[in-house]
Amino acid sequence: MKNKAVLCALLFVAILPWTNARAVILFDENFDGALYHNNLPFDQAPSVTGLNKLNYGYWSINNAGAAVVSASTATSLSSTRSMALTSNAAGEQAQVVGNLGVNGSAGTTTTEALVIKFAFNLQDVTRMSLFLMRDGNGANLGYLTLGGTTSEVKAIFGSGSSSLGTVSNNTWYTMEMIMSANPGNGTNIYSASLYNSDGSSQIGTATGTFAAVSTAKNYRYFTAYNQGYAGQTVPLTTYFDNISVQTIPEPSGLAYIMLGGLGLLLLQKYRRAGRSVVSSR
Repeated sequence: MKNKAVLCALLFVAILPWTNARAVILFDENFDGALYHNNLPFDQAPSVTGLNKLNYGYWSINNAGAAVVSASTATSLSSTRSMALTSNAAGEQAQVVGNLGVNGSAGTTTTEALVIKFAFNLQDVTRMSLFLMRDGNGANLGYLTLGGTTSEVKAIFGSGSSSLGTVSNNTWYTMEMIMSANPGNGTNIYSASLYNSDGSSQIGTATGTFAAVSTAKNYRYFTAYNQGYAGQTVPLTTYFDNISVQTIPEPSGLAYIMLGGLGLLLLQKYRRAGRSVVSSR
């Protein structure tokens, strides 16, 4: 019995690091902090782009034409502000890049499984916006189209596209993407799920292979787009809010086996102790 007690203790020490595994935050923004200024473009003074601004990761802008990325008070899911991507004419493109990082002073790459969450609101659901999860070489691993001619949200996979459901103008929805670990070396799949504004009701979900092959074999940043269209005469805005990216802890199968073994040993010890008490009466 003494040897089993020692073994139980050793098993507990061995599995402790696995049971304490925690998610690592790589990006987390709701646009409500003091860094953001009402209805000002991200890249104008005071700028919110570049290092040492955010707690996790950092923003960069890659607009084309007179398109603008700004902190807007027009609508938001969480209080005060959201991020507005606005194009004004054909050929324009509002593009924001969220670079992953464990803090705001440096970017990073990761090969761990990720969960990505964000909320979006389309001013015109017949016009398409994009949300992409990319590797260090810019390959589109996770690829979402938000709106379009059929007013649908779609996940683009290596084998084709899957509709997650139709959406309505000026309405908040939430998205969740789960990216598999070891891109370029592992299973190379992701899932995408569309929910109502508070995430309490799932509208649609799909799982498939990456939209493109990961040559960098990592995750590096996400990109959101709003593009102008032919014949456009009025500004077109897509809003984003509550964007987060974090790793998914994955304890190994060995850890679970060890946990099961510890449980069996403790149960056996308890039963034997019970029989001893009964036989002594």
